[in-house]
Amino acid sequence: MATSAVRSSSCPCAAAPLLATGALLLAWLTVVCAPANADIVALPLCAEKHGFAGEFNDHYSISVERAPAAGEAIVMIARVFPPAAGLLLGQWLYLNATYYISEGVQVSRASNNIGILELSDLAVNTSIDLRVVRVRPDGPVPFRFFSFFTNSPLCHVAVSPDNSFIAPLPPRLAAAPKPPLTIYFRTVLPPTATALVVRVSGDGRTDQQFRSGNKTYMSNSVLPAGSEGIVDFEYTPQPLNETAAYCFTEVSVSYSDWQDGDTAQHSSSPTPQPMSVLRRLLWISLFVFLLYQVAVSVYNYRVLGKRDIMDIVPCAEFMAAGARMVQLATLRGIGVAQRLKEGYGSLQNPDDPYA
Repeated sequence: MATSAVRSSSCPCAAAPLLATGALLLAWLTVVCAPANADIVALPLCAEKHGFAGEFNDHYSISVERAPAAGEAIVMIARVFPPAAGLLLGQWLYLNATYYISEGVQVSRASNNIGILELSDLAVNTSIDLRVVRVRPDGPVPFRFFSFFTNSPLCHVAVSPDNSFIAPLPPRLAAAPKPPLTIYFRTVLPPTATALVVRVSGDGRTDQQFRSGNKTYMSNSVLPAGSEGIVDFEYTPQPLNETAAYCFTEVSVSYSDWQDGDTAQHSSSPTPQPMSVLRRLLWISLFVFLLYQVAVSVYNYRVLGKRDIMDIVPCAEFMAAGARMVQLATLRGIGVAQRLKEGYGSLQNPDDPYA
């Protein structure tokens, strides 16, 4: 009886370290195995974000200070990154947004099959809880996320020579009265640039028009920098087919120098100069010489049966002599430099072959 009493009293003491170890292990596993997308990223409108759907940087809170008026909307686009894989959006990811509408009711909406979500009925001073959901379970899904306010310059999408805008855009909004969609862009120029070259393409066509201020420009036009080096411009998609649901749009810019007479020299994409006649002759001569060397070497080896490298390769002795001269000149230069480094010149020892 005494032995059993001792055993029963020692069991709690022995189990305490095991329970503590188990609790610590459970806490560590909870921290390690917690999903990386638990954090909500506060994101303003017209901001661009990169992430991995269902894994990292895929949960956003977008503040909306002003509700869209009639003929306006907030458009959000998620595209698989890099853009080459962006045509497979319907098989990779989709957007899911939760927000309050003007009647005060919370609703949720999902994007279409190419990752575009249009919101037109929102409450004032609300926030959009947005998630980028991965569809395919096999492997990571990197993406680029855009959001912008259409038909109102409330915010601008930033573009630069290193960051172009590439996305499908609906030519018209889905909400009544279904007006044409206009997106607003902005570029902040560095102090060394005084103008901006804007290139816009829609559905592969580069004859697109865009507006800046009160003027209409064609793609590849040069715009002077405004105050504080800022250039704002807007674009309305012009699809090849009027009945098309989307216009694949690409907007890119490059810095330039503004000159008198509305002309400019593009600094970031210079036109390659044609090859000079002398350079062409040199390349042709080099090609003919190498072809002659190969042909004569094959003839000497296969027909004449020569086996010594100096007999096989034509001009071998001349090339060996040239290589030897280059070697001696290099050694002489190294020797002079070493002697000067040690503090005495070549006149101190005229018999030195490297002096």
